[in-house]
Amino acid sequence: MRLVTAAQMRALERAADAAGLSYAQMMELAGAAVADAAWPWLAGGAAVVLCGPGNNGGDGLVAALRLRERGADARAVLWRRAPDDERAAAAEAAGVLLLVVPPEASGAAQDALLEWLREADVIVDALLGTGARLPLAPELAGLLGHAAAARGGPRRSRVVAVDLPTGVDADSGRADPAALPADVTVTFAFAKPGHVLPPGAALSGRLVVDPIGMAADGSDRAHPLAVATAAEVAQRLPARPADGHKGTFGTVLIVAGSLPYSGAAALAAAAAVRAGAGLVTVAAPRCVHAALAAHAPEATFLALGDGDTVTAGDARAVRRAAQTADALLVGPGLTAGAEAAAFLQALLAEPPARPMVLDADALNLLAADPALLARVPPGAILTPHPGEMARLAAALGLWGSGAGDQDAAAVGADRLRIALAAAARTGAVVVLKGAGTVVASPEGAARIVAAATPALATAGTGDVLAGVTAALLAGGAGAWDAAVAAAWVHATAGQIVEGHVGTRGARARDVVEALPAVWRMLDG
Repeated sequence: MRLVTAAQMRALERAADAAGLSYAQMMELAGAAVADAAWPWLAGGAAVVLCGPGNNGGDGLVAALRLRERGADARAVLWRRAPDDERAAAAEAAGVLLLVVPPEASGAAQDALLEWLREADVIVDALLGTGARLPLAPELAGLLGHAAAARGGPRRSRVVAVDLPTGVDADSGRADPAALPADVTVTFAFAKPGHVLPPGAALSGRLVVDPIGMAADGSDRAHPLAVATAAEVAQRLPARPADGHKGTFGTVLIVAGSLPYSGAAALAAAAAVRAGAGLVTVAAPRCVHAALAAHAPEATFLALGDGDTVTAGDARAVRRAAQTADALLVGPGLTAGAEAAAFLQALLAEPPARPMVLDADALNLLAADPALLARVPPGAILTPHPGEMARLAAALGLWGSGAGDQDAAAVGADRLRIALAAAARTGAVVVLKGAGTVVASPEGAARIVAAATPALATAGTGDVLAGVTAALLAGGAGAWDAAVAAAWVHATAGQIVEGHVGTRGARARDVVEALPAVWRMLDG
């Protein structure tokens, strides 16, 4: 599913208008689509349309007019909109009741508003749509609060949002606390990032995309910004020929594990096996070999030094082993101490000429040393969670001067922009994990995995994603294809685990064991 930003949508509308599909025609089509969405919920009560000052409010007035023409009790609340403008006047002439609620609304107007909302079967939110600028003005927040109270009141009013719930940012999904949750959002031509990124995704409810006369323009794969789909992912997977052998399906070399974190290496190895790698080799300190062998029996092992984690002296052995590998994964469970830092510095001084995934502690070590971060090989895949991304963003200077320290919450509020900026700055494919995982390429393409489940909110699931990604690289997928496919597969496996185990008590091992079901889904 293609996505467009608010600015791109405005450009598309201008182009459509220039080609003969006028703004007035688009508004008529949009309003009719909103009326279609609202109509099934009308059961003797009113349809109250909250209309703002711009085109979003115009769409709402058309919807009110169309509902009135069908015989509904349609009422329009005008916020910062004159009752004598063309759309409002036409609606009133057709029998739509109008109520003006300016910033200095009188007590009588407020009383009438509350009464209308109490009588509403459906509330149509046509206040701002993609034009919202956060934070919302207090007067608008108050209006939305009244609508939210009606939604939760005795009549359980349904809410239909026009283009986007008011208070949700179209490009980031960031939401004002007063944003009005919708049961259905009707958007036009293309969905927006705010529809699929949290928290906007949850606030949007069921999403309806109406073309409003705009022709589709090619497949999702051609578009720089889109939601990852099963069909697209299936096309990105490396082939599995019937006459293949373990060499055909690639060798993954995983540099992971330390005395405190042997499980990370085991999970990454198990995931790489379940993701179809022909051979998985784990390079780890000797102190964790017994634990790894017990939990990853399908893997082979390269014994490194006798310390608690990797050291600079291990880089030569890893580089030698990488010569016979098809993909390299570095980072899970290494720790972010001085010895691991020295190892990564030595390894990236002459990076192996192999596709590479850098995860977990490798990312923390990169963030701590901007000079080392500059050595990331072009085309590598970085897989940060929001906390790791915050540290990388600081090292890359993505927050801007004077921004101060930024944390995981700041990343979550601007996931798409941060991921794209990090990919452009590093030359790597960036997989920003979390609810609404974003996969970003250095060339400016992005895929959003529109899935979220608490089943993945547990230690070790990131190691699983890294192992899947490395296996797809080893099987012959390019960095972009491997990252998009792995992120979607990982999220889908998490949803399967939620269905079997629930949202509590899921383990990373459960996600590994759910992978075969995802492959069957894609291969079937």
